[in-house]
Amino acid sequence: MTPGHNLGLAATMFWAATLLPVAPAEAQVHGHARWAPGTHFLLEFDAGATITGDAGPSVAAFAGIGGKLRLFPPRFYGILMAAYSHYESRVAGVQALDPADEWGRFVDLGGGLRVYLPVAGELRLLADGLLGRSHVQGRYQQLGLSPIEEERWLNFASVAIGLQYRWIHELSVGTRLGLAFNEKGLVASQRDAGTRDAARPSISAGVTWHF
Repeated sequence: MTPGHNLGLAATMFWAATLLPVAPAEAQVHGHARWAPGTHFLLEFDAGATITGDAGPSVAAFAGIGGKLRLFPPRFYGILMAAYSHYESRVAGVQALDPADEWGRFVDLGGGLRVYLPVAGELRLLADGLLGRSHVQGRYQQLGLSPIEEERWLNFASVAIGLQYRWIHELSVGTRLGLAFNEKGLVASQRDAGTRDAARPSISAGVTWHF
């Protein structure tokens, strides 16, 4: 083997020894999702508003476990949810001339399924479907009359859709639009679960921890 061949072989071995340990590290910095281990659990906190009546605050917490099938883009999670919302409203009375005050409070407990679908890069579409029970308090008072109040447990269902951005491997931020439904059963015969509409719409922003 000539001296030129020896020198070329030595140079090749030097660069291989120098660059091979660096390449995976750079891949982790610039493509952390590819090298980081998969996550199977999530904890999420959302805060926003229910847009029933004159609106009011809403908060929710989620816990979930799941994952994805190999070569199949969506991720599926079984989730549990605990949520609180409150609204107040000034509405027309029975004869449409007498004003009335109405408010409702809802504690929703449910479980169901969440699906994540990749959109572009770290942006994902999410969809939730849940069933459970709501502890509901309602009050309706027409001007000059005694208030009508009720408190009870009602069946509950909700659907939601949103967008989520995977800010880092362990943390996502996003927005969520939801509709919650309760069976009939609160104050004033024209109301469903203390609201004027069959559904309780809400909008929120949230943070999700993946681990």
